[in-house]
Amino acid sequence: MSGLFLKGEKKERAGVYRRHEQITNNGVASAMNGVFCIPVHADFGPVGEVQKITSKTDLYSLYMESGTIDAAAALFSAGANTVYLYRLGTGGKEGSVSLQTTTSTNAVTLKTKYPTALKFSVTLKQKLGDATTKELSVYNGATLVEKVSFVAGTGVNEAANLVEAMKDSKYLYAELASGESGIMQTVTQQALTDGAAPNVTTEDYSNAFNAFEAYAWNVMILDTVEEDVKTLAKTYMDRIHSNGALGICVLGETAGKSLATRLANAKAYNAPYFIYCGSGYYNTAGERVEGYLAAAVQGGVIGCKDSSTSIVHVEIPDAESCIEQLTNEQYVSAIKSGLLLLSEGQEGQVWFDSGVNTYTVLNEDDDEGWKKIKRTAIRYEAFDRINRTLEPLIGKISNTSDGVDNVIQEAKKVLAEMNREGKILDTYEFFEDTDNTHAVDYAYFIIRIDDVDSMEKIYLTYQFQYISQ
Repeated sequence: MSGLFLKGEKKERAGVYRRHEQITNNGVASAMNGVFCIPVHADFGPVGEVQKITSKTDLYSLYMESGTIDAAAALFSAGANTVYLYRLGTGGKEGSVSLQTTTSTNAVTLKTKYPTALKFSVTLKQKLGDATTKELSVYNGATLVEKVSFVAGTGVNEAANLVEAMKDSKYLYAELASGESGIMQTVTQQALTDGAAPNVTTEDYSNAFNAFEAYAWNVMILDTVEEDVKTLAKTYMDRIHSNGALGICVLGETAGKSLATRLANAKAYNAPYFIYCGSGYYNTAGERVEGYLAAAVQGGVIGCKDSSTSIVHVEIPDAESCIEQLTNEQYVSAIKSGLLLLSEGQEGQVWFDSGVNTYTVLNEDDDEGWKKIKRTAIRYEAFDRINRTLEPLIGKISNTSDGVDNVIQEAKKVLAEMNREGKILDTYEFFEDTDNTHAVDYAYFIIRIDDVDSMEKIYLTYQFQYISQ
């Protein structure tokens, strides 16, 4: 007897039964790429709190196109899937305006949702061709940013209807005066009283960094190249890495700094989790892109790239030419100092000249691989994926030989997947430390990994022979 069986089904007759299913890799944590955090100066949006943004549309909807939002937008242009964004500052003031009924009674107060110095105004009028609907149009300067409709006319409470409709507004809150009702008065671009932007200090960056600590991200970008802020970033990154964090930080440089200064600045960071971008470029519109924005563009490319591929000779989007032309010796000095520079290819491409981070003086336990962005990314990825795969086992399995084998099997699934993805060789090992065998509630393991580098140098030996005929 033969035939098909359902999963879990028990047949009565003897025979060979079959079914098929797709192989899945359940429980193996995938790589985390394209997840950024960035503090910004913005003219709108929530102040002093982290917001999870997943698209450029959502970014502009919440923060508008202002301040250093262009740095966050560059991350999405590079392929970011998530950006944790923190609007810097404290204090500030909302703009507001009171709208009246036809009896000149204040009925509805409109107020900007966030502190801002932007100039908002509103127009309230009957919807063309519809006697039962009125529209409130919201302007930022001369630009219409939003239009809200509400039920109007005799026998309805227009003031209450307007307040209810404004609950979906992206820009304004509406508050109804106690007991007010009636027909709303028409207004044309009535200005809100001036608000004020939050005050931003260097300390606000420390607040932002601390807020980011509660989230999982792989790259932190700054919206400034000020030395004081970069110093704070170094202190923060050193601290969280000493506690086991795995994210990296991409820094930029002030326009016009000499190469010697840039070399010294990069070398001072000396850590695999710092990438120091020292080049600017001209974009296809002929504009100079440098400072924090150039670093954000380059950091976006780095943070979105899979660890199986190198950034070496990866082109910078929308770049037309480098701002400076350097010699071979200068590029060599940059590599030795941990300064990441751009160069031009023979066909005019603007690309990363190397794949170095700032780690130039190695600690005793570190090998040369830690100097490479690619190999550091693979190693951090292995740490992260194995951690996230094993964490659900904590407290759920017995500390016995069977429990040890369970840990080994689950971790090897991650390593096998990374091998299939071309990130490590198939020489990987994961086993219990025989010098520190499991006991009570702990177990020690050893992991051996050979990560894969990219081919960055090709040496060609041409051999010729002169033969006379």
